[in-house]
Amino acid sequence: MRVLAKGGSIPGLQHDEAEWEEPANIKDYDIVILNLNGIIEKAGELATPSSNIPQSIEFPSVEDVVKSLGAGNELYIFLPDTRKINLLRVEDGNSSKEEVDLLSWLPFDIQTSEESGVSVDQDSVPGRWQWYFNEDFDWPMYLPRASLKDDVLPVEDFFSTVSQYSIAQTTFEEDIASRLMITDTGDLVSKFSDDEMERNYPGSVYLLPIKSGYSFSEAAAETLSQLHDFSIEASSVPDWAESKQLPRQREIIEKSHELREEFERLNRFNKLLYADGPELEETVLDAFQELGFETRPEISGKRDGAVLFDDKVYVLETHGTENAIGIGKVDQLNRWVRDAEKDFEDRDVEGLLVANAHRRQEPEDRGQPIVGDPKDHLKEYGYKLLTAPQLYQFIQKNQQGRLPTDEIEKVLLESEITAEIEQGSIHQVD
Repeated sequence: MRVLAKGGSIPGLQHDEAEWEEPANIKDYDIVILNLNGIIEKAGELATPSSNIPQSIEFPSVEDVVKSLGAGNELYIFLPDTRKINLLRVEDGNSSKEEVDLLSWLPFDIQTSEESGVSVDQDSVPGRWQWYFNEDFDWPMYLPRASLKDDVLPVEDFFSTVSQYSIAQTTFEEDIASRLMITDTGDLVSKFSDDEMERNYPGSVYLLPIKSGYSFSEAAAETLSQLHDFSIEASSVPDWAESKQLPRQREIIEKSHELREEFERLNRFNKLLYADGPELEETVLDAFQELGFETRPEISGKRDGAVLFDDKVYVLETHGTENAIGIGKVDQLNRWVRDAEKDFEDRDVEGLLVANAHRRQEPEDRGQPIVGDPKDHLKEYGYKLLTAPQLYQFIQKNQQGRLPTDEIEKVLLESEITAEIEQGSIHQVD
């Protein structure tokens, strides 16, 4: 029998392993054992399944679970004591915390309740599970009911449903461990029996708590030994030893967290190359701050922010477009400047148009960001233009030590219209 463990290992057993950030084809295995608590243990390193970074969680797909059950395979899910946790979400450079339901990937809608001090009713435990549950078993989450999600089965199985068999119940008859099977509603006998009968989906999903005093490795090994007659060699490394860490190991873990946070912070500047609207406006201000400039936030209806120098302030009009910049944005920048003069009486106020023109094209393939009348108007007003990809390059070369902040400031202040990077330095363009 082929065995897969995801989120943990089973010492002494020949099997395949996958971490939660790695995909795994569960359909290829007779037995799949999942450690959901492994996600909680690595919460600082993992992100939500929809995040566009390498460390996002790879849950099995609903389709693969259904196919696995249809093939008669067994899926053991060892539960944490809570089903929802907050994980990092990073998308298009923005990071936030997002609540993740650790059971949402299953083809079942599973109700759960959490309550402390819940003990197991020993009489509710089937004989084949007596080894795992005892009268002192205490678990804070129970499983009142499970139902089949809509549209997860083929049309010909429209009348199928979920049969939930109790493995262990609380003293008030709520499951703390269940076996779920997809069955035909016409087969009433099979719905209320745990006998091995022919079904459309003969596989099972087991929802199990971790036995008190057990690790995932121990629980998984004992389950395979008791229920599937696997012979598993005892591990030479005790579980308590695996959790020990030297000071340098802890330093490395902490450093990896810091590096990950820095990577996520810097990754958002990619939006300078393609974004428009509010996300571009916010990223432009963040980019100037990253370069060491003092900024002021956007004020709706007045300006898209400002960049401050000792004697001067640049009021921003930030715009992303699939074409060249139109004259309307130049005139709008002029309105922003005139309106801002009363807010910055101690500084000269000028306009800076930050443009992400032709944003759908590769930056090196883009045409001129501003031409014709818009460019003439920009000159007449005495304002300047900086493209968003140029701002991205400023950060790139600044981090390489090839373009210090004071040189960027000098060219922004002295250029006729805009500034470009050439061979590691900036030259002025009119």
